[in-house]
Amino acid sequence: MEGKSLLSKAKGLILRGKSAEAVSLLKEVEGEEARFYEVSALLSLGRLEEASALFFSHRDAFYDLFPKKTIECDFELRFLKREFAKAHADIDYFSNKPYVSQEVEEVLRSLPRLVETNIEALSIPEDAEAKRLSALSSGDDYAVLAALSAFDPKKGGAALRERVRSIVKDGSRSDDLRTYALLFLKAMGDEEPIFFEKRGIRHEVVPSFLDDPLTEPSRLKTKELLDEGKDMAVSRLAVSLLEEAVIASYPEPYPGRGMEKEAARALEKAASALLSGSPFSPSSPEERRLNSLLKGGSIA
Repeated sequence: MEGKSLLSKAKGLILRGKSAEAVSLLKEVEGEEARFYEVSALLSLGRLEEASALFFSHRDAFYDLFPKKTIECDFELRFLKREFAKAHADIDYFSNKPYVSQEVEEVLRSLPRLVETNIEALSIPEDAEAKRLSALSSGDDYAVLAALSAFDPKKGGAALRERVRSIVKDGSRSDDLRTYALLFLKAMGDEEPIFFEKRGIRHEVVPSFLDDPLTEPSRLKTKELLDEGKDMAVSRLAVSLLEEAVIASYPEPYPGRGMEKEAARALEKAASALLSGSPFSPSSPEERRLNSLLKGGSIA
């Protein structure tokens, strides 16, 4: 396959989230454009040091090809590595380059404020960061949830990723917390396979490739299973109960094995609760918090 075809295929792999395959393919392609996309793929895999070394050894050539993208990549790397002094130096480096376009000039004017904003956001004391990570090992699932929800998955590093993966694998944790942790890995863009058992079913998944548990098609399937026209009040409560069952069993594909039975149980439980005058509500603050976060799509 010719270089251009390989490069085009690699770009497609990156867009589809298959960055590991893209890196392997790009090794076969010569030229600065291929190296630029290799940096992009390495970054998406979290291989920060490799991406940084490759980028800065080709930065001048990258700028000739993609001036705006090169500036953006430069400062992304500086911020990820918390190299704030070097970020300030890079403002001068790019400002001294010959004029390229008005678009590039606007990016250059925004850099001082961008650097200061990131210094404020990322200058977290190392001991504070260590304490936040340590909280993820608590035996209290609700405390773990609170600690985990304080992290931004888009800014999480290798240490956070490994802690979250350990939560997913821990069968002593609540099903809901393990679901939240798995969705957190998805939001991190984790492309490494993970193996675990949940509710007696063994799973092997790549978090970044997973669908959300409560997609619009699954909600429509829920309503179909519960035949909303029979009794509106019972049906609505049953839908809520069944969605909670879907969340707890995730990543079992929806509707999954035995979901019709789950639907029947949800209807029975909803009817019983309404008949007794004490509608079902989650039994603990932890469960309420988890279901609120998951149904609200708060992991982003």
